[in-house]
Amino acid sequence: MNGLIFENQAPIVASPPNRADIACFVGFVGRRSTLVQGVGRRNTTIPAEVWRWLCEQGWTTPPYAWDGARLFRVGGLQELAALVLKIRDELPKLLESYDDSLPPTFSMERVLVSLMNELLELSSLYTDERFDKVNLSKEAKSLTALQPQGKELIRLNRLLLQEAYPQEIYSPEQALSKTDDSLEKARGQYTTIDDLLDIPVPIDNWESFDRLFAWDERDVDGRGQTCPTYMGAAIRSFFSQGGRKCYVIRAGDPLPLIAERKQRLSQIEKLIPGYSNQFTPSPVDRTSWHGIGHIFGLPDVSFLCLPDLADLVAADREKISVEQPEPAEKPEVFVECSDDELTEEENRLARRLPAPRCDEDGYEIWVRALWLTVNVIAGQMREVQFVASVPIPQKGLIAEESMLDFLLTDFRGRTRRGPLAALPGEQINGIASAFMQLVYPWVRTSGSNNLPESVESPDAVLVGILARNALVRGTFHSAASLHLTDVYEVFPPLNRYEMTKPPDIEQVKSIARRNLLERVSLFGLTARGLRLLSDVTTSLDDNYRPASINRLVSVIVRAARRIGEDVVFEPSGERLWSQIRRRLNSLLSNLLAEGALRGARPIDAFQVRCDRSTMSQDDIDNGRVIAYVQFDAAAPIERITVILAMDHGGQVSLISAESNYQEAA
Repeated sequence: MNGLIFENQAPIVASPPNRADIACFVGFVGRRSTLVQGVGRRNTTIPAEVWRWLCEQGWTTPPYAWDGARLFRVGGLQELAALVLKIRDELPKLLESYDDSLPPTFSMERVLVSLMNELLELSSLYTDERFDKVNLSKEAKSLTALQPQGKELIRLNRLLLQEAYPQEIYSPEQALSKTDDSLEKARGQYTTIDDLLDIPVPIDNWESFDRLFAWDERDVDGRGQTCPTYMGAAIRSFFSQGGRKCYVIRAGDPLPLIAERKQRLSQIEKLIPGYSNQFTPSPVDRTSWHGIGHIFGLPDVSFLCLPDLADLVAADREKISVEQPEPAEKPEVFVECSDDELTEEENRLARRLPAPRCDEDGYEIWVRALWLTVNVIAGQMREVQFVASVPIPQKGLIAEESMLDFLLTDFRGRTRRGPLAALPGEQINGIASAFMQLVYPWVRTSGSNNLPESVESPDAVLVGILARNALVRGTFHSAASLHLTDVYEVFPPLNRYEMTKPPDIEQVKSIARRNLLERVSLFGLTARGLRLLSDVTTSLDDNYRPASINRLVSVIVRAARRIGEDVVFEPSGERLWSQIRRRLNSLLSNLLAEGALRGARPIDAFQVRCDRSTMSQDDIDNGRVIAYVQFDAAAPIERITVILAMDHGGQVSLISAESNYQEAA
């Protein structure tokens, strides 16, 4: 032995239990890959500390790791050029400009893989005419007869393509029978844990995100030009505004920028599983965690963000024409070869497209997605705040003149109350909740330069500000008036009258008749520069309209959950109740010292009860512990009562946070 070498090992990415600044982003972004000689394109290496975290959380073992044929991946098609020519008629016209005299570029490969995966997911590829000359296996025939859905549909379509194009698409048996030097390339056809697809990835700086995800490689129109993704712009803005840690859940590769809305809407279910009927993930069934369902396994998350949602529901963009002028004659010179390098003008092609704009149909779909998400958070994830951007309205809509009037009434006059005037539990499109913040208008940053109209969704900017506020001032303080780092313009700009004028809608409840500044978190220009003008939820209750109040309740609920985890095996009785009272009193005393509560003495600011007066004998016999917490927040609102229940197994739930409208209950 020549000697020992000691190396510093980075710690597993973990979060202190009291952090209230961590965000979860769910959206569409590609996996970063590099060209490896003799192998082809290969995903970049996952950092050791991230890999250890994934191992610790169980994401590197079946059924989450490689489990056979699923979706296609970049670098995993054997004879791409031949396959493009054979299936060209099956794909949208995005490939109409493909020049079959040249080998397909890496950008074209991304487009093809995205379209191929869409074919796998939408509906069965089988028809008698299409496969009349293909000798299908018994497995393919039996699966076809079952008319499968979901993962079985993907399996069937993948099998049909494998049997129709055996030279271009490997079967699992072919992949496993390859020699060692080509095994990596063969297995590259199948999704693996290395793709970081639909699993939470902890990210603590922009460089880590850039190394793992191809945020700048979204196809524009199928002709090789690329632009940044909205997911990439969101992560960049989060860190630019002061965020320090987030989880990234890659729901899949982004569709081309000019994809039709019909294609884009099919992707919403990857963000919100079960859309548009009901949320399908279960808190106790890990295999059901997809999209935003992963928040069930991320107890340290405080904010949830879907940066692609506005783009998915937007109206169709017009396809732009790219004129090809005759090249000027130049003397021949030798230049170094480059890999798919685009000119500066081509890289800016996306700027010529309009930013996502919503029509009435788009707003209806958007509201439905918000309603489903906020229902889940209000019912099962009360420590999480959902932050969503309001889409830019299409010209001619009422929303262009008065966004508040548009959201307070139904889009087509079918009901008396619109999304912001109704609770989720009372109306199918109600989104008035203490657990959600809407943010508007959109913003221009140095990271949005190559996006359509050079604007990006503002939700991640707000999340970054809230994270900075939590780290520097305490999450229970309002973030209003904080400056916007790296934002140089808002779009469309709002004047003071638009923000402060009361709504014109007479038929809504008087409690909903608040101005836009009081219902939506707004960005705007002040004498001191661009600022966050309001930090509010969509709640109908004055007590929960300040977003800082709901964040304060979340701090208490999170602390109660930790207490429940610590005393899970303790028998219910006076000793346990006394311990819970002592720890909750200690928490609230610290909050009082930090300025979160109002009162000269602890007895003036809060009260904690956990004894026989808060529980029935049936509760005690069944191991259920209930604690009442009353407190006066520093904000000038009424005293709030929080009722916490610790069930058998240590799980803590918020029974209610008493208020006039009970939307937080």
